[in-house]
Amino acid sequence: MKQLAKYYASTANRVLRAVQTTWDTLYPSDRNSPEFLQRTSHAETERRAETDWPTDHDGVTMNNSPLIAPQLITGARMLYLSWVPEDPAAVALLVPKGLTPDARSVVYMNQYIVDRAEQTSNAGLPGTFGAYSLTYLGVDLQNLDAQPGTPGRWWTHYFNSSADMLAYAADRGVPASSGETTLRLNGDQLVATSSVGGKPIIRTTCTVKFGKGAHANGQLRYITRVGGALTSGRYPFVMKAAEEFRVDKLEFLDASNPVSALRPKTPLEVTFGFYSPDITFCYPGGEGPLDIAPHGV
Repeated sequence: MKQLAKYYASTANRVLRAVQTTWDTLYPSDRNSPEFLQRTSHAETERRAETDWPTDHDGVTMNNSPLIAPQLITGARMLYLSWVPEDPAAVALLVPKGLTPDARSVVYMNQYIVDRAEQTSNAGLPGTFGAYSLTYLGVDLQNLDAQPGTPGRWWTHYFNSSADMLAYAADRGVPASSGETTLRLNGDQLVATSSVGGKPIIRTTCTVKFGKGAHANGQLRYITRVGGALTSGRYPFVMKAAEEFRVDKLEFLDASNPVSALRPKTPLEVTFGFYSPDITFCYPGGEGPLDIAPHGV
């Protein structure tokens, strides 16, 4: 009996060591290590795109926000642009089955700031967004236009400074995680910087001349996945935009961050963009299952 117990104990120790080795290999303590990033290959990216977003994004649990959609934001400072990526095939793998990426896998990005809690319709309520900054990115889609000339879009990355807004976004299937964004305007030069954990990951440098401001309005459309089902959300907006706008540089500063998969090609090809120091929008204005009336069609 002693020999049998010794055998089982030895076997159990070997199994535990094997499990620990496998765990350390799959999930290193440093998620930005070369080993971990190497495993996040195209095949792994494709597998992740076919599954639902995790129910916990950077510590944000689904169904954690007391706020009900829609929520209104006014007077935000916003830089929005889209571009052709360096590796369209890799970007296309980030779009799940059931959706069709743009033919060139055009990437979009929004970097914006809400300076005061009073600019939100939920100021003073439980779960209020408060003042916050946000950068999000993703891929333009085919056949799901929000309006003529404005494609529907799939979120791939989302970096928000407000814990309460992270919860609200996660409830709607957004891949929400923590981050900070700054927009600094010096004369005609605008520099927007997105950071994660205090480390800059994206910097956009633009030339903007506001003039009298150009009025614009319309809707954006973002597709997410909630509970395994694709969901359509519409985001109406009204804004005054800079009359002159040019993207001078778009830099992805941290090659170890997974967001670098969306980096632009060289030379930079911007397909759309604007800067507004004063934009109002709903977040979101209408939600529904994809392809089901009234909001999903």
